[in-house]
Amino acid sequence: MEKNERDSSFFSLSKRNETGQKVGMAIQTCSQCGAQFQIHEALLPYLHTCNPCSLRPAPEKDADAQPAMPKQVWQRVVNLCHPDRHTPGTSQHRQAVEATQWLLANKPKGRG
Repeated sequence: MEKNERDSSFFSLSKRNETGQKVGMAIQTCSQCGAQFQIHEALLPYLHTCNPCSLRPAPEKDADAQPAMPKQVWQRVVNLCHPDRHTPGTSQHRQAVEATQWLLANKPKGRG
């Protein structure tokens, strides 16, 4: 196979037009750091980060992290399990006391 008969799709990345700009290339803005980088037009829908950002390891997620409970949901749960809703001296009343104490100690911050 001669040089001119090679697959042109591979070599199209390095072709230049009469002004010296690479043919088929576009400028993309990195979604993480905001830097601009050159990318082949065919890859525009797929690549949204520059090389340094795409090679950077992802931050580790805390395995014990729980999503925050919205304040409105917290208020409903407190109302539903409040000790006043249970007969004193029963196991449900003791459980309601413990649950309400825990909820009050872990009250969500902010407005709901």
